[in-house]
Amino acid sequence: MKGIGARKWVWFAVMGMVLCGLTGAGVDEASAQEYKKVSKRRGLVLRNCILADFEQYNRLRVNKAGNRISLPTKAKRKAASLGAKYKYFACQSVDDTGDRVFAKLNQNADEVQFELGEDDFDELPKNTGNFNSKCKSVRELGSLEIYKTPGSPHFSDCRRSSFGFIVLNGGPSIGDSCLDILDSDGNKLASMGAYYPAGAYKYRAYACWGCSSSSFNGGTLAAKARKN
Repeated sequence: MKGIGARKWVWFAVMGMVLCGLTGAGVDEASAQEYKKVSKRRGLVLRNCILADFEQYNRLRVNKAGNRISLPTKAKRKAASLGAKYKYFACQSVDDTGDRVFAKLNQNADEVQFELGEDDFDELPKNTGNFNSKCKSVRELGSLEIYKTPGSPHFSDCRRSSFGFIVLNGGPSIGDSCLDILDSDGNKLASMGAYYPAGAYKYRAYACWGCSSSSFNGGTLAAKARKN
């Protein structure tokens, strides 16, 4: 579910399953001595950094600004933007999915993790310890599931301006009458109540409906997640 927050993500806990864009589960921090500083003249080369599906290319180059990473030319991949100018980098194996890139704005700053995705380097949630204790598994939203930042204009009640979640016919079954919305640290931000009957859809849930007392829209929800 990219696009809901910048560095903090909004998560939907549904029957113990989390619908999200990134997992970040069980991540160990890179030790301080593994970090290398970006040179203002030459940038930085991360050696022996083996990324999933790119085992033959084990060297990454960070530009001198610290905001872009490039694979070797033979990999035929464009340089990936990191969204900020980081000064310190490390590469470390976390699990069997390959190494991850770790970055810091300065020596005392929080650690940010990046995982090579299909098109770019994906920033992972900073802290998922509390989050994973509340949710059993993580998956991406499917093609038949829709997160709506505002409601639909034809609504005449509170659903018109509040966020919602819809499952189209043929999508997964969700039996919960109430969905909790968590940030990536496991803090509850809001909830959505199921709307019955679902009409032409398999399942619908909205903020401000049923169990939920939330009446704000998706933009406010994203702001709360980023503030956390």
